[in-house]
Amino acid sequence: MSITDVKTELIKELKIGNFFNLVEKLYLAERESDKYLIKAISELHAESELNINELYKGIHLKNNINDCWILFRIYESLLPELEATSQEVMECVHHLQQSSDENLTIDNILDGFIGFCSKKQNRFKEAFAFSMDNIDKFNYLISASIIAGSSFDEKWSFEQLKYLVTNEQPFVRQQAYYSFSQIKFKNEVSIESAFALLEKCNLEEKHYAAKISLFRAIIHFGNKYSNLWERIEVILDTLLKEPNTDLLYAVSNVVAFNRQCIPDSVTFKLINFLKNTTSEQTNVFSNISHLLKKLLENKNYECIEDILECLLNKDIRITEFGYFNRELLNNEKNYLNRIVTKWFLSGNSNLFLAVHDLLNDVRVRNIEINVDPKQIGISSEAPYFLAKKAVGWLFSKPIITASFILSIIEIISQEQKEELSKLLFDPLLISYSGELREYLEGIQTNSVSIIEAIQLSIKQLDSYFDGLKSAWGINELSCSQERKDQYWDHFNHLMEEAEENRMPSPLDEIFTKQVLLYGNSSAVYIQDGNGKQQRSEMKMIKHSHSMELARLDTLDPESLNYMLRVFRMEVLESEINS
Repeated sequence: MSITDVKTELIKELKIGNFFNLVEKLYLAERESDKYLIKAISELHAESELNINELYKGIHLKNNINDCWILFRIYESLLPELEATSQEVMECVHHLQQSSDENLTIDNILDGFIGFCSKKQNRFKEAFAFSMDNIDKFNYLISASIIAGSSFDEKWSFEQLKYLVTNEQPFVRQQAYYSFSQIKFKNEVSIESAFALLEKCNLEEKHYAAKISLFRAIIHFGNKYSNLWERIEVILDTLLKEPNTDLLYAVSNVVAFNRQCIPDSVTFKLINFLKNTTSEQTNVFSNISHLLKKLLENKNYECIEDILECLLNKDIRITEFGYFNRELLNNEKNYLNRIVTKWFLSGNSNLFLAVHDLLNDVRVRNIEINVDPKQIGISSEAPYFLAKKAVGWLFSKPIITASFILSIIEIISQEQKEELSKLLFDPLLISYSGELREYLEGIQTNSVSIIEAIQLSIKQLDSYFDGLKSAWGINELSCSQERKDQYWDHFNHLMEEAEENRMPSPLDEIFTKQVLLYGNSSAVYIQDGNGKQQRSEMKMIKHSHSMELARLDTLDPESLNYMLRVFRMEVLESEINS
């Protein structure tokens, strides 16, 4: 389709009120063909065949996200080529912002508006003057006019910025600070003048939202002019004195996603500021998680532990840092071993809980972890202490716990090996004699110590079961039939109560519930095209899911619970005496 054909079709659809439907269709089609749409609309607008600004002001985009994105994108592309007054365009932009979905903001067409203002010298001054005269309505376009003006008259733009940073309204100062971050100053003198003004603003700015914009502007300056980082560090000492949620979010966003090279000294200053994050500031957690993941990829372990342990000690759960956790569990097993060992030895209940949360996540399957001997040192108490900590905090993950205990066996004395074998048997193997025994019997290793420990614990388990079997024939230990019937009556009663009091499921709205008294299929009658009912029968398919519950939790729950609590809260004797 030629540009003439496109213009003809647009005029035709405009007359019958179907203009924007055709525009969307052509825009999507042009991804695989010649692009004439933008040029065709701009020419028709210039020829007064249509007024694109008035057409856009006549549409309402709420509740139609797909249309929003497409029409915003088209208007953004049109703006640099459009012949119109600054006021006409600004009124149209304002209408689009007011009528669009909340996920679409002026940022989506800001580049187009800057391109429009940059086309002719008078436009940016007209736009700036009109924005200031109608500041409550158009304050968000102040920065665009100044940025556009800098390509024609940098001195004019700088003079406006000097005026705006003294404005009493914080949102106006925010526009000024944003402009600083986007303008490309052309020589050393203008760069120095602009940055000196920002240094002055840093000492005088009191409003928290404006401070955030000032912070972003300063970081952008550093990214563009690397010789300023030393002076930026001085500014940050003042700017980051009073943490608040929005400033913490801005800082976390910079350290997590800034692709430019920020000096280590500045990065560490920003990371230290993030230690002020509290458990209520949940919007910051995702960015910190990305930061921790980036630090992990760069093997910056000390920095990770510094910030992470600080946050964990503020009662922030490690589960809040999902990106970091996934990277740690999937690709950094050696470091996982290090922090598990270190945190178990720390005597800090918050760090114990972090290990529990990290490895008891439902998405964590039966991975294997090992002790990190470097964290133990020469302590003779530490190995057995670590094994008990693993049992106490990771009891519901028997394979993870057993793998940790077996890794300890290789670095301890013969006497301690026997103690660990007993711990492996009771409570682990007694409670999980299915999956854990299968795991232990499947281990292939050249370590004599590990083989002996496995054989000893399995031998103990077999003896335990033999003892249980010998007790089955003792009538005095058997439960009477009457007691069995009472138990099952009570159990059925509990199941009925659970069914009556169950929470509504989303599946209830999708599927029809049927109760089958007998049989192995269900039948429904469907009316065909001739009005006759046809019987349709569906065979039921067996579906089951099973998991192994801890045997001791049924046989002796009080003793098990007491043992696990002791293991969790126990501290090293060396810590008690210190």
